[in-house]
Amino acid sequence: MILKSPILFCSFKKLVFTSFFLFCLLASCTKETAFSNTFTSNFKEGETEQYLKLDYWTKNPKDWQVTNDRIECLVSEKNSNIHLLTRRLENNNGDIEIKVHLGILNDEVSNKNWVGFHIGDKLNEKDNYNIRKGIDIGICTNGTLFIGKLNSNQKNSNLINALKTGVYLQLLIINNKKGNYTLDFSALEEKSGKVLTRISKKNVSEKQLVGSFSLVSNFENENNNSTANKTKSVWFKEWKIEGSKVTRLKV
Repeated sequence: MILKSPILFCSFKKLVFTSFFLFCLLASCTKETAFSNTFTSNFKEGETEQYLKLDYWTKNPKDWQVTNDRIECLVSEKNSNIHLLTRRLENNNGDIEIKVHLGILNDEVSNKNWVGFHIGDKLNEKDNYNIRKGIDIGICTNGTLFIGKLNSNQKNSNLINALKTGVYLQLLIINNKKGNYTLDFSALEEKSGKVLTRISKKNVSEKQLVGSFSLVSNFENENNNSTANKTKSVWFKEWKIEGSKVTRLKV
């Protein structure tokens, strides 16, 4: 068909443009819906305050800084954490993968000092504080993994060295379809992705797996040494959460 009339031709162009615009809009909405249960951190230097206000909550914002495209904990204190405000563990049957890239900045070797994840806390919507304890899952600075309770195993020299340069922590939450879950927790080599060490815990109640996601730096300071408190403890980047048991929240 040849459109000779300028008016008809302009109307045709407008119709094509409108149709294309609506197609793109619908496509973007579909994509957003499809990936709304996936979270990936994007720490950029100079945007610490923006991130902490929009995506995260922490009790002491001054204890954290963003630099070199990662977020660093500037203190070595007990239970320094960052809660994610835009995603949560949903009360449904599903699976989750949580992964983060981290490195230790405080080289004190101990089976009490650890970094990693805390999952399942319920946050008060007004005051953003914990009103129900979740599950600690992490790696101690002596190189041992734990789920729930700290592991008293002997130090792992290979992992201690790897922690100084960087490792990936990966947590798989697997639905057993019997009202409970298996937690599979690994430390992965930074470059190759090779499993350095791995532990698992079976028959975890679904009631423990509802609530918030957090990154944790926990350093015990028995002597209350102020100098030790002000030592940087850990850096995190590439924090990723995805799975059918994740829901997106409006903030």
